[in-house]
Amino acid sequence: MNEISREIKTRQDMASNLQSQIQDMDQIASLKKPEVEPVRKLFREEIDKEIKMQRRYSFRDTFLISFIFFILGVIVTEIITGGLKF
Repeated sequence: MNEISREIKTRQDMASNLQSQIQDMDQIASLKKPEVEPVRKLFREEIDKEIKMQRRYSFRDTFLISFIFFILGVIVTEIITGGLKF
């Protein structure tokens, strides 16, 4: 019984969340062109920031992984050629 009531509560919360989102979308849809332009610019700026952060992290992560494999390659080469003795 408790499981059913939890499921009902979860679905009610989800439904109220969706209702809130629908109201927000209706308000956005009712905006006129001069009102839409600032909202569009704001979204565009946020998306551009996110893309720049992704590129920065991607470059940093790629560089770090490449450097680690480079160091491992040097160590393995030294071990194989007999330069390093363990």
